[in-house]
Amino acid sequence: MASKASTLLRSTTIALLALLLGTSIGTAQRTDKPLDLTVLSTSEENVQFVIIEGDPNSAPANDNQSEADVSLDNLSAAVTPEALVETSAESLADNTSDVSDVQEAGGGAASDDEAQPSGRMTRRSIKDVGLASIGISDGADDTLDMLDNRLWRGVSLPRAMRLIEFVPESISSNSLRKMSYHVIARQAVPPKGAAENPSALLKARLDYLSRTGRSQALAAIISQLPETEDWQDWHMWKLFYDLMMREDEKACASAATNASTSLDPLWQKVNLLCLILTGEEARAAFSADVLKASGLIDDALFFDVIDVLLRRKTKDEIAAAIAEDSYQNHDSDMVHLILMDAAHINISESQLDAMGNGYGEAAGALRYLADDARQALGVRNLRQGLLSSDDAKALFIASTEPVQTPLVALTRRIEADEDGADSAAVGLFLSLRAAVQSADTLSQEAQIELVQTILSAIGTEVRAGNGAIWVPLYAPYLSKAFAASDVTKMPADLQADYATVLAVAGLDLTPLPTDGAAVLVGDYARIMGDDGMAPQARIQALEKFDMLELLPLMANAETASEDWFAGLTLESDISDDAPRYQSLSMPALLALGQAAQKGQRAEAVILASHLVGARDLAQIAPADHAKIVAHLTQAGLNKTANAYGNDAMIAHIMAGLLYRLGGEAR
Repeated sequence: MASKASTLLRSTTIALLALLLGTSIGTAQRTDKPLDLTVLSTSEENVQFVIIEGDPNSAPANDNQSEADVSLDNLSAAVTPEALVETSAESLADNTSDVSDVQEAGGGAASDDEAQPSGRMTRRSIKDVGLASIGISDGADDTLDMLDNRLWRGVSLPRAMRLIEFVPESISSNSLRKMSYHVIARQAVPPKGAAENPSALLKARLDYLSRTGRSQALAAIISQLPETEDWQDWHMWKLFYDLMMREDEKACASAATNASTSLDPLWQKVNLLCLILTGEEARAAFSADVLKASGLIDDALFFDVIDVLLRRKTKDEIAAAIAEDSYQNHDSDMVHLILMDAAHINISESQLDAMGNGYGEAAGALRYLADDARQALGVRNLRQGLLSSDDAKALFIASTEPVQTPLVALTRRIEADEDGADSAAVGLFLSLRAAVQSADTLSQEAQIELVQTILSAIGTEVRAGNGAIWVPLYAPYLSKAFAASDVTKMPADLQADYATVLAVAGLDLTPLPTDGAAVLVGDYARIMGDDGMAPQARIQALEKFDMLELLPLMANAETASEDWFAGLTLESDISDDAPRYQSLSMPALLALGQAAQKGQRAEAVILASHLVGARDLAQIAPADHAKIVAHLTQAGLNKTANAYGNDAMIAHIMAGLLYRLGGEAR
């Protein structure tokens, strides 16, 4: 009898759900936009397909042709997202040949001595091979090299996929990080063999964008994918992205449609969330009660947060239950996080981790983050190049936890293990920021102590390999603390250290007297890192700080008029206390050299990024940096080579000059 009652209840529940959810949400849109704290870029990515028909009789393209000459934007016709690419069986067969011309976007890239595509655009419907060429059409940083749409020429599909796997999640060089993104995200003619497995390369590229947190590019590309079973996981990712970014119309329409035809718990959850977001609270309350009674969804946290949004429970009692781990049988997922944000319940760092790296760039749109989550997100995205220093600072200063005294915070930072280092670093930054704001009320002795503490904080981060992140954040506060004091009473060594930090950070040396010794130190530090200065001036600055080992990183060192032979001695220049460097992989260096000889630019960028990875650039020998610079130059990536050499130079200068601050000399 009980079994019949249960069956009847379930049947009735399903019928009610079908009736209740049968109306799709067509114009659902939330109006509560993100607060000003949101730190994501508002610029839109322009996504197009690359559909190129080859002309067997056309002349080969010039490898040195500029981006402007081959840009897809200059082609005669544009391909809209609705115009999908359909490749014929004949062209697919042609593209599988090792010596085939590029007939379509899905064709293999022609080698240097093969006929190149004429660049004529066609409007077709997408199917199979056109997927391999979807990408972002915007270019890289204009200070770096712009690659044309044939960047995979001469590279097979398996090799291209393996190369993408080689790109590290984190890259310490800004220039290589930007170029790796440019290579993998941009739209391009696919590698040879793409016709045999057209979606494989695209999936590898999507995986790369996900693991590096590039949410905006990921969403832009997913929006162009066909609505087929193969891509449903990515479309679900995009649905949650849209909800996070408060672009609810399409997401909620999809949820309503799927919830009306499927009892999948996920669709039922998302649709219930959408009912609340669009103000249909009566339907939402009824749906929640029916779903809970049906047993279809076993998720106490979900229903409790829904009740908060329906004002049937308070956010404080749910937050307390979360803190007490009362929902230990329910791991946080994207539905929970979006619901909690909508209910103004703080999301912890461990819950934020449930999002995965793919939402890294988008996570800044969440307004209700606990202090630990906010700080972890800021440091992680700053390290990944997804946030500027100003944007990261905006996240940090939104913290609500009490600020520690600077000396206590510094002690905790020094003693922090690897797991707590980022949190301790933010805590130290916030304590020093608070102290600087009232620096003009301190005694001269206290002001000197504050300056010393900031310098110690900088030295601590440089020694930990985090100088590139924290020096730009600390330098303005050091300047304010110094300006609040009587500079004439500042010790000479503090004046010199102050000048060095500000020069490395590229800031003005005010309020130091222009004719003082400290300014001269700062000027030398600035000249060393300025690749626009004459080589002779940079060499003199390197000599001043006994850092001539960095000469291989100067792209124009060979043009200097210095007589190097005259200064040679029979003794070794290597001292016993010279820094010990990490060795780079010799096989990888050799592979980079081979790619450079063949002119395979995409491969050269990726292999250089793989070599460097997340290593502190200051811990890599200048001679190894010089090899990477030489190989990138040989591959025709002159701008990137110079930019990478400058990244390495600045890192070594920073370590050489700032390593000793607040601690023992290097």
